[in-house]
Parts: sequence; structure tokens; C-alpha cells
Amino acid sequence: MPQFNPWTMQLSRKKDLQSETMFLGVRLFDRFLSKGCFTSSRNLQILGIACLTLAIRIEEKQPYNR
Repeated sequence: MPQFNPWTMQLSRKKDLQSETMFLGVRLFDRFLSKGCFTSSRNLQILGIACLTLAIRIEEKQPYNR
């Protein structure tokens, strides 16, 4: 999924997320990729969404995170 980083940047600007959230999402994505378990494109897309969602839950202070 070579377009994960541009997609993350675009989404973070659109949703007005903190830059730390975007960087954490990319960092989590890189950690999972380093394990080498994800090979199909579909799994990479799901992984990217999961990493960004987790980063939002950790970093953002929003009412729906509780």
C-alpha cells in the first residue's frame, strides 16, 4: 500500500487531526509491516485503517474516544 502516507496526510488535514496522530499511525503501520505478515493488498488496507484508528484513539482528545 504505497499510498498510505499521502492518504494519512490528506485525512489528517481533512479531519483536523494533530500531526502527532498522523506520525503515530505511520509508525504503527511500519512496525506491523516489519513483521512481514501482511502480503495481500486488502490486508494492507485494513491494517492502515486500523493503525490510523488506533493512533486517533491514543492521541486525540475527542468525546467519542471514551
